[in-house]
Amino acid sequence: MNSFHSSDFPLISIGIPVYNAQSTLAATIESALAQDYTNFEILLSDNASIDGSIEICREYARRDSRIKFFEQSENIGAGANFVFVLNQANGEYFKWLASDDIISINSLSLSVANLQENRRNTSCS
Repeated sequence: MNSFHSSDFPLISIGIPVYNAQSTLAATIESALAQDYTNFEILLSDNASIDGSIEICREYARRDSRIKFFEQSENIGAGANFVFVLNQANGEYFKWLASDDIISINSLSLSVANLQENRRNTSCS
C-alpha cells in the first residue's frame, strides 16, 4: 500500500477476493458502490472460479473505473488471494470484504472518521 495520499490515489482500497461467488457477488459489489464516501477503489481478484463470478467481475469493472479486476489463471488458495488484493491496494486505508459481505451505506465514512479522529487507532471495522 502507498504510504501517502494524494488526489491521484483513493483514500480507501476495498479488497474483494472471489471464488465461486456468483450468487452473492453482485450484492457485495453493489453495497460497496453505494457508499456515501466515494474516494475508494475496489480490487476484485477472481481465484479461478468455475461459476459465473468472472463475468460478474468483468461487467462491474467495465461499468465503474474505481473497480480493478484481476483474474488468477489458477487457484492460488484463499489466503493468497486475500494477500493478493491487499498487495494491489493504492489507498491509505484498506478494507477487506468477503464476496458474500454486505456493508451499510455509511460503513466507509464512519471508518474514515474514526481513523482520522483517533490517529492512534490502527484498524476499525
